[in-house]
Amino acid sequence: MAAQRLLGALGKVGVGLTAAGVLVQGALYNVDAGQRAVIFDRFSGVKPDVIGEGTHFLIPWVQRPIMFDIRAMPRAVNTVTGSKDLQNVSITLRILHRPDPVKLPQIYLNIGIDYAERVLPSITNEILKAVVAQFDAHEMITQRESVSHRVSVELAERAKQFGFILDDISITHLSFGREFTEAVEMKQVAQQEAEKARYLVEKAEQMKLAAITTAEGDAQASTLLAQAFSQVGDGLIELRKLEAAEEIAEMLSKSKNVREQADGEPLIDFDEINRSVEDELAKAKQGKPTELEKSFMNFRMKKEQESLKSSTFITWKAVAVLKENEMERNRQMAIGKARLGGEWELVNVAGKAEGSKDFLGKWVLIYFGFTNCPDICPDEIEKMIDVVDILNREEANIPISPVFISVDPERDTAERVRVYCAEFSPKLCGFTGDKEQVAKVTKAFRVYHSEGPRTKRTDDYIVDHTVIMYLIDPDGNFHDYYGQNRRAREIVNVIKIKAMEWEAKKRKEQFWLNKLFGGVDGEEQKKEAAAVTTKAMA
Repeated sequence: MAAQRLLGALGKVGVGLTAAGVLVQGALYNVDAGQRAVIFDRFSGVKPDVIGEGTHFLIPWVQRPIMFDIRAMPRAVNTVTGSKDLQNVSITLRILHRPDPVKLPQIYLNIGIDYAERVLPSITNEILKAVVAQFDAHEMITQRESVSHRVSVELAERAKQFGFILDDISITHLSFGREFTEAVEMKQVAQQEAEKARYLVEKAEQMKLAAITTAEGDAQASTLLAQAFSQVGDGLIELRKLEAAEEIAEMLSKSKNVREQADGEPLIDFDEINRSVEDELAKAKQGKPTELEKSFMNFRMKKEQESLKSSTFITWKAVAVLKENEMERNRQMAIGKARLGGEWELVNVAGKAEGSKDFLGKWVLIYFGFTNCPDICPDEIEKMIDVVDILNREEANIPISPVFISVDPERDTAERVRVYCAEFSPKLCGFTGDKEQVAKVTKAFRVYHSEGPRTKRTDDYIVDHTVIMYLIDPDGNFHDYYGQNRRAREIVNVIKIKAMEWEAKKRKEQFWLNKLFGGVDGEEQKKEAAAVTTKAMA
């Protein structure tokens, strides 16, 4: 009996303790970091006090906590409205918002816990329509900072009426209607066509000057050569013999095609060499144009290579014609054609001088723009980065670097360009410079750029410029260009083909160099070749 009474007493104690634990647990609640609580009472309604972080007591069943997150939260709001000149403008705002902790009871009482969904879209559209209607379309671009500031100020004041705090407001997207965009693109195309026309006129003038210079040079060379022979006699002939002997010795020292016959004679037709020398010098001494002089202007590289491949012997005449024609062609190209691109040097994002020589050995994509460009430049730079990323993934053997060159030296400092390029990719190399440096490189690449009208209040402006990507090969030479209408994948495919063609050309050049002028190693062999050639020329 005593045991039963003891067990009954223990059971009552256990039930009491359990009831007390449940009661205490129901009377406690926690407020986490970054949160605040508002108490709702079944009899008196929403309490005016705001409960902070920590553990707190309440009356079970009678009271319950309403939790609010007071940390800043992002929200994007899109709207389409009309500008002052009746152009459709699409704007996206990014808003960082949070409730005012002091006004949480009023927010819950008047709006509810989903206050952001109910209020933010409506007041944002209201403010955007009111502000944008005060600006023309082109002012939305040139005065973007002013527009963003006015929207921020007015929207923040409007949000305070509902108990919100807006920590940051920024315009992340701004675009116009199709008609307005096409008008801007047509303006860019017209400016580019005008620049192309100026380039063609300059090219025609240079070709004219080249033809005149070549004709004058040929006439003067013939006159001077005849005068030299009449004044110094055989002295000039002997000098030409020695120069020819020296050149032949150098060629033979690098050639793998010289062989010794069984009787010790080298495989060179010395009689042919002597006859060629005597015939040519005799004509020159008489003041007549020689076959060698005619060959300098009329021979083609194809005929020379066929002559060399079909002949068993390498004569001084063939070597001289080949060398002089190559030099003449290079000179004609340099004078007669306006070259696109070339060497350049600007200031990199570290503030140091850097230029085209630092990119030799790899392909380069160059885009000219400015950091304040609202839409075209970011789109084209993103496309250029896409091209480089695709090539890096698919063609690891095509090293390529993207380069951004600013055409706005007044505002684009090295630090500003560094921050701008970092927003796109760590691969993007940025460059700026003073006005003289920028003018020099844009002229070399035929890039049109011009400042637009400045606003009176903010002294802001946009820069009209050529929208083109330039492809430079590993030798530093201009190779190709791509306009705004080319997609990233199209550019990638073209660059792959260009790289294959360039590599094949280099291999072909190296093959013929090895085939025709492969090296003979050693100083002794060079001296021996020079001695043999000098004896033959004498």
